Amino acid sequence: MSPSGSRVARSALSTVLLTTALALGVSSAPSISAPAPDGPSTTGLGATDLLPRTVAGREALRVVGDDLPAVAELNGRSPAELRSMLLEESSLVLTPAGRLAYRDVLADRSDPSSNPARATFPESQTFSLHSRPGSQRTIFLDFDGATSFGSYWSTSTGTVDGFSLDDDPGFNAAEHAVIQEVWQRVAEDYAPFDVDVTTEDPGQAAITRSGTGDQVYGARAQITGDVQAHADLCGSQFCTGIAYIGVFDEPREHAALQPAWAFTAYFDDAASIAETVSHEVGHNLGLDHHGKGSDDYYAGHANWAPIMGSGLKPVIQWSDGSYSNATRPGQDDLAMITDTNPNTIEGGLSLVADEAGSTVATAASSVPSAGALITSRTDKDVFALGTCTGPVAVTASAAPVSPNLDIRLDLLDSAGTVLDTDDPASDFGDGSTAGGMGAAVSIDEGAGRALFARVDGVGTGSVNTGYDDYASIGHYTLDVTCSGGTTADVPGQVSGLSASSAAPTTATATWSAPADDGGSSITGY
Repeated sequence: MSPSGSRVARSALSTVLLTTALALGVSSAPSISAPAPDGPSTTGLGATDLLPRTVAGREALRVVGDDLPAVAELNGRSPAELRSMLLEESSLVLTPAGRLAYRDVLADRSDPSSNPARATFPESQTFSLHSRPGSQRTIFLDFDGATSFGSYWSTSTGTVDGFSLDDDPGFNAAEHAVIQEVWQRVAEDYAPFDVDVTTEDPGQAAITRSGTGDQVYGARAQITGDVQAHADLCGSQFCTGIAYIGVFDEPREHAALQPAWAFTAYFDDAASIAETVSHEVGHNLGLDHHGKGSDDYYAGHANWAPIMGSGLKPVIQWSDGSYSNATRPGQDDLAMITDTNPNTIEGGLSLVADEAGSTVATAASSVPSAGALITSRTDKDVFALGTCTGPVAVTASAAPVSPNLDIRLDLLDSAGTVLDTDDPASDFGDGSTAGGMGAAVSIDEGAGRALFARVDGVGTGSVNTGYDDYASIGHYTLDVTCSGGTTADVPGQVSGLSASSAAPTTATATWSAPADDGGSSITGY
């Protein structure tokens, strides 16, 4: 192409990009926007390709040339920010749609043979698992292939194969076990947020956001062993996934930017797949990488690694980049995931409601049989155990597979005095799931006192030798032994029961109130 031809081409691209951005109302602090497609492509070929191919680094800057401001505007970045990101992040690419995506590699991986996946549920439930059914947000883990995907993904194949360990399209027992463990791990990473992580296809309406008024949407994670799609979208066999940045709550072209991809042809153990999925959906939510020094990805230290890094440690958590020499100190993953500013590329989720107060006065009246959640570093849950007369024991257990919550447990009396406490240091456990994440407390004699259990998320060591309480969040269950707690103080036997046959029918009952209210007001019988 002649020099004049090159200038003409760049001018045309700039016109397309700027016209698009302006037509969609993009400002100096824009949300990601681009030409709205008609819907998901059935071929996968981008109908609105603006760049000749996927490009990265200095090549991307050369291809974009004078149109850098327009491409930056399209992606909600300043030109200086986009230039810096492309030069500093080898995994950051511009796709033919002109959109930023991360093409990720797994820098550190476990030996899957040492910790084979374990099936926790009957195989009949593998494709109907839900972490929070009824939520307006969904993360769909799609293991069985796809016949269509968003038009901004350029690949030569119109369909993609599903996940497989043996190239048989059916799912054997080992594959069921991997799928179930992947779901458990991803569900735990996203447990504090109001989002349903599911293996059951919720339908396109539950994923695609059709506009700013549509509050039912999410992300699809395409988990595939398709070698052709892997080659087209990733190139290198060391690439484990690719996803667009900041598109989880994109209101205008959501369908075109789905799914987030996790490739399993070369990395097919449950830990690798799960952390790739959580990482790629993290990009959808607007998160960049956590690296260290000259490394784009931080593999972690001791038994800890950041989700937005690349390390398969027993404790893998969200991060705020507080460890030494972090490439993104101050990138607050949790705040970005729950960002509600419509003019930023981050956000799309909210935290679940707190189920228990943090003091004896605001304690939940009973221990939830299905477990509970710690949702932030400031969240503490206190539960009334009742009035205990004999030995008392409470055990707090974190999630059974790859927990993010490291628990400190306190046993309190009605004055808030700590009667016993436990906070074991976490360790490597079996290499896949950390040990020391739970806690247990006990006393020999309840002495007829009203007692309470307090659960708090804590760290182990420091941010450079372990981790702090920043992202020590997630599921836990309580197992309580409180001798006499269920019978010591109950309302007296009903007496004086009488009824009237006159309409409306009424009945009167009398009983004596319990001598001890358990430390909080009685609200009903």
